[in-house]
Amino acid sequence: GEFTGVRTARKHIGWYLAGRAQWRAAAGAFNAIDTPRGQLAAIDDFFGALRGRGSGTGQPDGAANDTDYAGRQAA
Repeated sequence: GEFTGVRTARKHIGWYLAGRAQWRAAAGAFNAIDTPRGQLAAIDDFFGALRGRGSGTGQPDGAANDTDYAGRQAA
């Protein structure tokens, strides 16, 4: 369920990004997020900032966007 999924995501994302200085600065805020949508938005913003294009919307883009993803799955 969502409760376990959010915590599992924290663990795995933390392991994956543990060596990055940028993650050490962002991990505390990420670990306080308690919804999958919030985690997706935070990860999108994190990687966007690394690429120099933070979305600034607080919403995930690409396949992580629920509407876009649902549309792709229906096609």
